[in-house]
Amino acid sequence: MIKTIIVNVLLLLSVSVFSQVKNNQLKIQGEAVLYETPEILIVNIPIHTKDSVYEECSNRLICTYDKLKRALSEKGIKEELIRTDRFNIQENYTWTSNQRKFDGYVGNLNVTIELEYTVKTLNTIINVLNKDSFNFGYNLNFKLSEIQKSTLLEKVIDLAIKDATNKARIIANSLNVKLSEIKEVNFGYTSTRYDLLIVENDMELEVLDSEVGGNKLSLNPQQLSIRKSIGVVWLIEQ
Repeated sequence: MIKTIIVNVLLLLSVSVFSQVKNNQLKIQGEAVLYETPEILIVNIPIHTKDSVYEECSNRLICTYDKLKRALSEKGIKEELIRTDRFNIQENYTWTSNQRKFDGYVGNLNVTIELEYTVKTLNTIINVLNKDSFNFGYNLNFKLSEIQKSTLLEKVIDLAIKDATNKARIIANSLNVKLSEIKEVNFGYTSTRYDLLIVENDMELEVLDSEVGGNKLSLNPQQLSIRKSIGVVWLIEQ
């Protein structure tokens, strides 16, 4: 079931108007900003192991990951949502009496879980990570779902065009001219490459060790702002 998306709309008015009248053309930049609460929770878990033997360090790293994945799966987290990257094992050195001394091997593996945010799911994952065997620390992020992105893109473009149209009407009335057909529409005269959506104010919560303890954690993700600029060129009637 697709949730109803509630957005707050802010249209940038005359303060940010980009307009130009030249060669019987009126160029307007319409702008819009939407605010939306992200639906997707991202949990990043860095796994670390250490051993004096390279092979043992590697085996321990893989074994720890397998145990974590199994513990999460037993609590209802689907295995396909548990992903890994940045697997590496490297030599570790310490300094003693100004001398560099070999101190075994260190293994690192980053585990990422990406799924729809609910308080129940969040606490299920945290309860697993609070166990002594998985006490690596973790951080939480939020992002927009693909459905949110698609819906917001459609809305923000529509609002930016309406903003441009309203500005053009006001300017045309002030100049006592009549607008003819639209000659050109683009993503904005000042837009950058790949400027489809600009998402701002991402949220991140980092937890070192078991700061949450036995308490139930409920997060209220910060809203993200989505901005869009649309350039529209009108011909002025002769």
